[in-house]
Parts: sequence; structure tokens; C-alpha cells
Amino acid sequence: MGARHQGKQGREQIVGTASYAHTLQRVLSMDEKGLFNRVKAIERAKGKFAVTKMRLFARVLLLEGYEVVAQEATDALDRLIAVLGDPDCAVEEK
Repeated sequence: MGARHQGKQGREQIVGTASYAHTLQRVLSMDEKGLFNRVKAIERAKGKFAVTKMRLFARVLLLEGYEVVAQEATDALDRLIAVLGDPDCAVEEK
């Protein structure tokens, strides 16, 4: 599972973007149980932007004071990177 997007993770700008604003809105609109479920859903889906999405989600959670959920998101991020790779560490070809 996840082989479809393995090594093909997309890069995306984060802070100051619609993605950041959307993630912040999602975090602020959920209770803690919902946040844990969102972490599981992102990890389970393993989509094209899963690593970037989880990294952003973990950052926003931490900034908003959800340390326990942020740690779970960080752990999930590590698992995703192990399976899918990390677009922030990829060497760009010219």
C-alpha cells in the first residue's frame, strides 16, 4: 500500500498559503478526537502530498498547543517518509 506515490511526493509552499490557512481552520474546528482521526486518515491515504500535508498538520497542531496530537502526527510523518520518501530532501534535476 502506498506504492503508487512512493518516491513521487509533491512539493508545496506552506506558510502564508491557502494550504496553511485551510489546515489552521481544520485544526481550530476539530476536537482532539477529530484531530487524532485526521492524522490517521492522512497517513492511511498515502496520497501525492501526504508527507507535505502531514508535516503542515503537525506544525499547526504544535503551534496551536496540541502537543500530544502533534507528536502523533510527527510519528506518522516519520512513517510516511519511510514509505513514500521526503520531497524536501529530494535532489532537483535540471
